[in-house]
Amino acid sequence: MHGKLILKTILFLAACAITMPCYCEILQVSAEKMNEMLTKKSGNLTVVDVRGEPDFKKSHIDGAISVPLAATNTYDFPKKKILVLYCGGTDCSLSGKAAKILIDRGYKDVRMLAGGLPAWEGKGFPIIPPAAATAATPVKTLLVASKISAAELFKALPETYMVIDVRSNYEFSAGHIKGSFNLPLEGLPGNVPDPAKGKKLVVYDRRPDRSAKAAGLLAEKGFTVYELTGGLGVWAALGYPVAVGAAPALK
Repeated sequence: MHGKLILKTILFLAACAITMPCYCEILQVSAEKMNEMLTKKSGNLTVVDVRGEPDFKKSHIDGAISVPLAATNTYDFPKKKILVLYCGGTDCSLSGKAAKILIDRGYKDVRMLAGGLPAWEGKGFPIIPPAAATAATPVKTLLVASKISAAELFKALPETYMVIDVRSNYEFSAGHIKGSFNLPLEGLPGNVPDPAKGKKLVVYDRRPDRSAKAAGLLAEKGFTVYELTGGLGVWAALGYPVAVGAAPALK
């Protein structure tokens, strides 16, 4: 009796092993390792959130781009970059399915974030949470700047816009949009020099909340300003020119 029960159990588990998807062959990256890769700011890593857009808007890894699973069949990822995909945790199969699709499409270095977003958040690494304001903390409403895509900006450079990186000097030196200038958010709008006046400005950051704030502050002062959609992360992910070194002087 017990022997038959054990045999049935073995057969059941074997059937499950056959029918359940396995992504063991896909390289997994720990949250610690991915944070180390991002901290180096080599520009060779693209982090991809493959959940649906509503989940991405609720909370996502700082610097990640949103490409839902259904879009991975057609989205044009940079061929020479490391792609790290993540979804909602160990019980989420979206990143595994997306990785399979990208490997089949010919992408060479595709990895999955072990444990997904919960593992990253559990280590205290930076995420973009939903915007929130409470009655006890009144927030000044800034003007909302128009947005410009990375593709639109790339086609228009260098004549049409002056591009402003509002991150810190250190972050700018580690990697920035080629030809951009560095005016950290913390000094805006007071530190905008005369050469920027009368020109169309495009601001960007790694974090959309910071670029939106910078664009709003400049718009309040009468500048014609646009916010780069997706910031530096999307620009670099699309393979557009990135440079390193100190900021050039505004002339």
